[in-house]
Amino acid sequence: MKKIHMIQVFIIALIMVSCAGIDTTPEPLKPIHQRLYSQDADVKLMAEKQFETLSADDKKEVLLMTAAQLEKESDADTQVRIIKALADNGAGSYVIPSLIKALAVNTKLTITATINDFINKAQPAEEEMAEKIASYLNEGSSKARQAAYLALGKMSVKAKKAVPQIIDAMHKFGSDAAEYANGFEALAKIDPEIAVASAIKDLENTAVDIRRNSLEKLIGIQTYMNSKLPAVKEVATALLRIIYSEDSGLKKLVEENINTEDAAAIKAEMDKYMKTGARLMGVLSKTLGVTMDDIFKAQDERLDGKLKKFYEDIGKEYKE
Repeated sequence: MKKIHMIQVFIIALIMVSCAGIDTTPEPLKPIHQRLYSQDADVKLMAEKQFETLSADDKKEVLLMTAAQLEKESDADTQVRIIKALADNGAGSYVIPSLIKALAVNTKLTITATINDFINKAQPAEEEMAEKIASYLNEGSSKARQAAYLALGKMSVKAKKAVPQIIDAMHKFGSDAAEYANGFEALAKIDPEIAVASAIKDLENTAVDIRRNSLEKLIGIQTYMNSKLPAVKEVATALLRIIYSEDSGLKKLVEENINTEDAAAIKAEMDKYMKTGARLMGVLSKTLGVTMDDIFKAQDERLDGKLKKFYEDIGKEYKE
């Protein structure tokens, strides 16, 4: 009778441990995707040898399962071992969505920098992953957004279908300077002309912080692109518009930063206008009634047209 009672107690204890979320499975008996990051060096080595015998598809499946462990893992050391196991066993960019998902759902994840480093070192994700990665821009945490922006920027033009989601996220979270900067940098790597067009449109955003953040990126635009691109002229026109405007805050920001090295290309365009364009405007104003407001309105129409065409090309609807 006493023996039966002890067995019952043992079973209850097992159930309680299981309910508490503690994995009591001996290391050698765990599935391969967990043994790859085992603390036990012998267990890990055996898992790696077994892993090498798998087909390419099976290896991919195992590493995806390994990456998924980060969604619930709370121990910092184990988190680091998981990332190391992915790197050591040749995980490709296909695990990036899983890593970003982990950042979005696991509040106890402490290895944001390690994950970003993995993304930086990995090959760019495939085109079909763009929208999946971008889905975490509006659903995830700021850490997930940072990683998503990083991954999308690395994809360059292959991430063009994610542009609407990037712009939406910049409008939703872009009052924070770092959030706006991360989004803009991703856009600039995907399509610099669209990045500029979107940022110029943001100069009219109802949120003052978004207006300021967009202006800061535009002033330093040559950090992101060739100074000879047409976008530079668009930025110069936009900054002239601010100088002519009544927005004293943005006007002051332009005046304080336009003489910096990062703004040299923009200032050159503005100076060119001041020397020759202003005289031409005087003539046009007298003969055709063209005003600066007409010039700025034409820019609005031009940028809207550019954004609309881009959206149409990727099968999306552009809303002004």
